[in-house]
Amino acid sequence: MDAAEYLVGQQIPCQPLPDRNAIAIGYAGVYSTFLLHAQRAGERFGIDPREILLELGRRQAVAGQEDWILDVALDLARGRAGGQAGPGAGPEPGGDPQPGEGGAGAG
Repeated sequence: MDAAEYLVGQQIPCQPLPDRNAIAIGYAGVYSTFLLHAQRAGERFGIDPREILLELGRRQAVAGQEDWILDVALDLARGRAGGQAGPGAGPEPGGDPQPGEGGAGAG
C-alpha cells in the first residue's frame, strides 16, 4: 500500500472523493469527465456547476460532448440574465406541442 501511495499518488493530480459535485454527477447521470469542464464553465458564467451537470443530464449528454458544456452554461446564464425560468422550462424544439399550442389536430 505504501508503494501505491508514493508512486501512483504522484501521478494522480486529485484524489476522487464523494463531494456534492460527485454526487450531482451520479444524480444527473452524466460522465465524470464533465465535472472539470462544468466547474470551469460555472466559474466563467457565474453558474453553480451542479446546475450545469443536471441540465446536461436532462439533455441526455453522452461522452465526447464536453464542448456542449459551454453551450449549456451560456444558456443557463442567459436564462438568469433575462429573468426566464431557464432552458428546461418550455417544450423541446420539435417535441410534442403542449395543450393550446396548436400542432397537428389543432383547430
